[in-house]
Amino acid sequence: MAEVIERPATGIDSSFSWRKLEELAMDEFVDEELLSVQRLLFEGSTGRGQFSRLGWIGDVLAWAAAHTDVDPGQFVEIKQINGSSSSALIRLTTAAGAAVWFKAVADPEMTEYRMTAALRKLFPDYLPTFLAMHDVWHAWLMEDAGRPLDDMENARPRLFEEVAHHLADLQKASIPRASSLLDQGCADLRLSALCAQMPGIMASLEEAVEVPDYGSHSYLRKARIRALHRTFQDAADQLQASGVPDTLVHSDISTENILIADGTCIFTDWAQAAIGNPFANFEQLRMQVAQHQNAAVVQERLLAAYMRTWSSQLSAPQIRQAFTAIPPIAIAMYLSTRRDWLSPEKLREQQFVRYARSMARQMDRAVQEYEAREALTA
Repeated sequence: MAEVIERPATGIDSSFSWRKLEELAMDEFVDEELLSVQRLLFEGSTGRGQFSRLGWIGDVLAWAAAHTDVDPGQFVEIKQINGSSSSALIRLTTAAGAAVWFKAVADPEMTEYRMTAALRKLFPDYLPTFLAMHDVWHAWLMEDAGRPLDDMENARPRLFEEVAHHLADLQKASIPRASSLLDQGCADLRLSALCAQMPGIMASLEEAVEVPDYGSHSYLRKARIRALHRTFQDAADQLQASGVPDTLVHSDISTENILIADGTCIFTDWAQAAIGNPFANFEQLRMQVAQHQNAAVVQERLLAAYMRTWSSQLSAPQIRQAFTAIPPIAIAMYLSTRRDWLSPEKLREQQFVRYARSMARQMDRAVQEYEAREALTA
């Protein structure tokens, strides 16, 4: 169902077939769908959220216009990327080609909203520029910060060096703020927290491999899961001994959340801001880049730039020791942020069983990588 913002001069697209609500077959609605549609048509709102009412887009355009010194009618392109009754991501472009983004988050506790505002204030060089914030909608308006790295198929290796350098600089700048950021709502992904969570996570992986699934590919055995847990603990001890400080980490870091413009980069979408090991966060990014950029030169320059930036803070032996231990920690950080997907209730559903098994295989590969790096440095 769609709301027509402005009736076209030539009339509504003929591909639509218009019907009165009472003419529709009632069995086409499930659960509370009919009630929601009735409320929207006859009361103007479903009552489910700010963006589940008639006219909300007009309010957004008026608010955005008030903070960009343009008339609402000057937004000639309105592109909604995603949304729900209480969230939205919209790109607004003017006739002059200037673009701004409106983002509202479904965040009853206002954690993401508050954290995003705090991070923008603390680290303005690393986040998009904010133009306004809306406390009722849990929304903000921000300047366009460039293209996602994911969209740049033939990016030069030099660009990846800049990304690694910028990420390391942000992490280093956050070191004195780590404790206060935890107090403000950042998730705790420090080694102590990961080690406390891993017994439960690994127990879920053990349960997943025990579920019969005759159509699946090969999967790990229970004994191997237990061995992976022991090796993870060894890697955690080694990483702890390296002395690498905890920093701000982007728990959903990806080439989609890195925006490129004018030769530099901005990190966006901080819904899963956390405090944890910076090298593990970089390993997660390196794995993402490897999926799209297999050239050895890109991988080498990405790693070299990151290590070079940290060399002003850590010694070469510290950096080597940390990188040796990192692979299992990076996977553990990922699992920690998604541990609700590994609950006993979820593991009754086949797709989550398969997800858990794929995570077990990823941990297995990470442990093998850790063991290979240990052999090289022995």
